[in-house]
Amino acid sequence: MKFSLHVDQVPETLHEFDLPLVPASDPKVYRDGGFLDFGFGNGNFKQYNLNGIFVLGGGFSFNDDLRIRGKADEDLVEMSFHLKGTVSGKMDDFGEEVVMEENQQNLCYVPSKSGVFNFRGKQNYQNFEVHFTKDYFEQLAVRYPDLLADFYEKVVRREPAMLADTNLPITPEMRLIIHELLNQPLDRNLQRIFIEAKVLELLALQVEQAQNTPVIKAKSFINNTKDLNKIHEAKEILVARADNPPTIYELAKMVGTNDFKLKKGFKEVFNNTIFGFLLDFKMEKARNLLRETDKPTSEIAHLLGYSHPGHFTNAFKKKYGITPSAIRSI
Repeated sequence: MKFSLHVDQVPETLHEFDLPLVPASDPKVYRDGGFLDFGFGNGNFKQYNLNGIFVLGGGFSFNDDLRIRGKADEDLVEMSFHLKGTVSGKMDDFGEEVVMEENQQNLCYVPSKSGVFNFRGKQNYQNFEVHFTKDYFEQLAVRYPDLLADFYEKVVRREPAMLADTNLPITPEMRLIIHELLNQPLDRNLQRIFIEAKVLELLALQVEQAQNTPVIKAKSFINNTKDLNKIHEAKEILVARADNPPTIYELAKMVGTNDFKLKKGFKEVFNNTIFGFLLDFKMEKARNLLRETDKPTSEIAHLLGYSHPGHFTNAFKKKYGITPSAIRSI
């Protein structure tokens, strides 16, 4: 993956971050960093690249106000921490201008691969970012469906998504983890374990903060038999098409409602998210197939719609605390 920066309306590349995809079998952590002299400003950066995760942190300042265009060559889910300075920007083909104030953070996904950002001159900026590939984030969503289901559904549909409706403050605990990630004294052989653990800890703090942010309690969404029947119809469609389920948007159209009301109504009726219900159903079906048939684990994974048997194994172990192959010996 490459991410390039250009001064708006100037053809030369300001800087390019080259983050090659690292295969899962490669245990290495690839590092880069250094000092940047732009001529009209300067900066410094550190980056770490491992399987499915890109960590990037640094600081910079410019002599005058500047518009910079950023461009990536693939979609990524981003944990963004704006440590110092205020920046505004707009992604191509996406909504209104977004402002990230100093000491704010969020988890976001924007399908647009380029956008323009506005920086003030003579102001110090400091950013920290963690980017996940879509495959890696899919594994996280499978492992933690109750925490990431709604966000991941939008990623699947390539719709813009933010974990929190508004940017939230960076806590002291988050700052400590960021400091630890950017100042690793560890032996290279331990770095991958350390980075993955700290990134997940940082993500957990983001999710916890978003969940604990006060929101206005919503009223009941299911007020009549007609709406209730639509929710039950949606459940039956999910059961029938568990190996290749429709998106929430498609499912809502199939039962004659909108995706917002479907998600809220489904949670109200079944006390589970659509993604969580589907995962529970798949895992129960998998457990029955493992106990009652001799089908290989890979075949069961395929029957349930998993493109990678490893993703199925991770989801099953997360649900039952035991691998699919081990359950047959019980």
